[in-house]
Amino acid sequence: MRLTEDHFKVPDDFSIEEFTSGRFRVMGGEPADVRIKFDDYIAPYVKERIWHPSQQLEEQKDGSVVLSMHVEGLAEIRSWVLSFGSHAEVLEPEEFRKEVGEEIRVAEAKYNLKT
Repeated sequence: MRLTEDHFKVPDDFSIEEFTSGRFRVMGGEPADVRIKFDDYIAPYVKERIWHPSQQLEEQKDGSVVLSMHVEGLAEIRSWVLSFGSHAEVLEPEEFRKEVGEEIRVAEAKYNLKT
């Protein structure tokens, strides 16, 4: 890192709320409808906060909860889902489910201690 003489001026009409609306956090991307199931262990934590303005929660009979959201971009969602470990399961979209599953398979291979 080095200091430069470059400067940046935030445009007067810029709104961070408008810029991030629809995004999970800050990163953007293609719009997607996601559904993630959280097991009964972590469901109380998931239910106690608003993760995204579009979220909808479906409580399940087994104590789990399904979180549905319409977001722009999945990169930040992927790391967020993975942070819940085995307590979260991506249900939709199918391609995103496969991506998260592959990430878990790669990680599992690194920790496979079979001798």
